[in-house]
Amino acid sequence: MIRGDAVESIGEFPIAGGWRTERLEQIELPEGPKSLRVSFINDHYQKDVGDRNLLVQDVILREVVEHEDAFAPLAEVIHPRDGDTVYLSDAMVATIRDDAGIERADLVVDGTPVGSQSQRSGRDGLLVLPIAARSWTPGEHTVAVRVTDQAGNIGESAPRTIRVPEAFPETPTRHARAVHVLERFGFGPDQRQLARILEVGERAWLTEQLETAGDDAAELAALGPALVRFPTASNAYETPRRAIHHAMNTQRPARVRLVLWINNHFSTWVRKVQGDRKWAEYVLYHELGATRFSRLLSASSQSPAMLAYLDQDSSYAGRINENYAREIMELHTLGVDRGYTQHDVTNLARLLTGSLANLEGNPAAGGIAREYNYRFDPALNDGGEMEILGARFETVSRADRYDRVLRAIEILAAHPSTAEHIATKLAQHYVGLPADEGLVVDLTRVFHETGGDLREMLLAILDHEAFWDAMDEPRMRQPLEYALRLSRISEEGDNPWRVGDFLQRCGTQLFDRPTPDGYPEEDEAYADSNAMIQRWSLANDLRWVLASRVPNPVRWTNPEKVENWDQLVVDYLAIGVTGEVLGERSNEAALEYVAALEGNSGERVLALAPFIAQLPEANLK
Repeated sequence: MIRGDAVESIGEFPIAGGWRTERLEQIELPEGPKSLRVSFINDHYQKDVGDRNLLVQDVILREVVEHEDAFAPLAEVIHPRDGDTVYLSDAMVATIRDDAGIERADLVVDGTPVGSQSQRSGRDGLLVLPIAARSWTPGEHTVAVRVTDQAGNIGESAPRTIRVPEAFPETPTRHARAVHVLERFGFGPDQRQLARILEVGERAWLTEQLETAGDDAAELAALGPALVRFPTASNAYETPRRAIHHAMNTQRPARVRLVLWINNHFSTWVRKVQGDRKWAEYVLYHELGATRFSRLLSASSQSPAMLAYLDQDSSYAGRINENYAREIMELHTLGVDRGYTQHDVTNLARLLTGSLANLEGNPAAGGIAREYNYRFDPALNDGGEMEILGARFETVSRADRYDRVLRAIEILAAHPSTAEHIATKLAQHYVGLPADEGLVVDLTRVFHETGGDLREMLLAILDHEAFWDAMDEPRMRQPLEYALRLSRISEEGDNPWRVGDFLQRCGTQLFDRPTPDGYPEEDEAYADSNAMIQRWSLANDLRWVLASRVPNPVRWTNPEKVENWDQLVVDYLAIGVTGEVLGERSNEAALEYVAALEGNSGERVLALAPFIAQLPEANLK
């Protein structure tokens, strides 16, 4: 600092590499005009990188206000609770409030900051800090969160006492259970959802997710930008990316995952039905959400996308097309070889004739007609006598023919084979293959008791022992799940093009399954060499945001000055990508890899990040 003719030093401060705002120490400046001069010395440990320059864009001076009641940051720990078990990996979740804005937060263990730092910069609300506890000694420890606001005020939460066991705990920790729920019901443990589930509990979180309406403000906020970025939904390119963008940004991942399952169950091929019909169908299922299966079946039977895909809109009395009648029995309701005959298929096709999709124009929009709406034409319907699945349908006049269609849909939705078929498919999707027999029996019972309420069925899965036993039986993540997990945990929600192109290269683009059976659940369908190469490519593209999962005090430091730096970096990246530390073999491979890397700490973390995202733990759920 230059004051008059005198040059006075006001301090020396360590500066990490990279482009960022650094908070320096508190200093006292006397009144009067001054000039500021900044000089620097290269860190001695970076001997091989040559001269490094320092570019200063701004120097910001803020007054420190020491009025504790009004301005001191406020922090309260939500998780872990007193007495909780913490083993290897966990998360500190806290609420923070401060009118001045929180600039950073640090995890404090036994009274000492441990490097788990979050740069908040004005974002208040729920805070999540990773806990890498591999080196913690067994026994009791205290944990707290220390927050610093933009004026330099520091506040610390009341400590919580936790227990670190000597060996793997017999009962999963609250954190491990939360990660499992988010992996199977959501798209992985992104920080916002992890914080929420640790705050309110597993069942309350899932109930909250499934009860939210499709026009919830948060959902509209996630859905709106997709419509702006992809305004032309009439093609097969933009429609999938709209849905991808929505899934990347939704705060209701359990609801959206169910909506995607519904779309796959009632699968229609976007390249045949055209994008706008497919998008209207997606929005319809999104609005219905976790409803009764009969409502979904009815919506599907009247969907212009479904009518076009399975040629039902060209099926008339005297000239029937059996495609839809066969698939609604085989795929949508009863299942393959589950109590129906060719006679039932033919009669159902006759009964459904006259179900059409009108192509209409919108006078307010101008241009070509692009709006499709369901219409039943009784003049094109076969109103003759028939029998379907043992139910008699008498000959009726034109005025009563639509009622017969509704009755047939109700019969299919309520059939015992339908209950078991839907229970099996939900068990396969959310738990494992082959479906647990006890779980299928219980879900079938819930289906009958609730009229096929999917919300109650999903809650029953959460409460079932088979779901928790699946923690020891990880499954392969499908390409969409892999991409959404990386995008959401890295908060890379603004690039649906990247995820869409990735799915295209994997051959699993959303809504692009040509056959009506939808994408399969079997793990082996997604483990071919091309799929794995594409995962590596995506992880490499996201290496910068994935590397940010390592706290700055660890990422930008001299590794020689941090005990077990290699292991700490591996653990932070693994927790950031998967929610937990790596298994023994993967951990050894990661340590060998990082030990062989050259460059400074930031460059080594950047190279390690995509490697972690390629390991088995990142590809499993």
